[in-house]
Amino acid sequence: MAAQTKTRPRETSPITVSYSDSISLVRQQVQWSPKGVSLLTKWPFTVGSEIEFAFDHQGERHCCSGVVVACRPLRKPANHFETVLYFVETPCGETQKAASDCRLADEPHSKKA
Repeated sequence: MAAQTKTRPRETSPITVSYSDSISLVRQQVQWSPKGVSLLTKWPFTVGSEIEFAFDHQGERHCCSGVVVACRPLRKPANHFETVLYFVETPCGETQKAASDCRLADEPHSKKA
């Protein structure tokens, strides 16, 4: 779903188009680590692009920004891609705990500084 930001018709600045898409994934389609995430996407992304990865857990949305380090087409499901993100910043403890609690992360969250 594309949403166009509003700009005044007389302005000469470019129009920004932002894409927001959601996909329901099963645990096997997401591999989370403290440094990044590999996941199934509907869109191909260019290596070097910065995108946001978000997931919901117990009624809260958790977001992480990442740089695409790999994106390859998959045979199954057709028209989907495996996208690998390297986090721009290490996710906060709350996000890491949520990832562990909803089993995105393989290892339980620990309170290390």
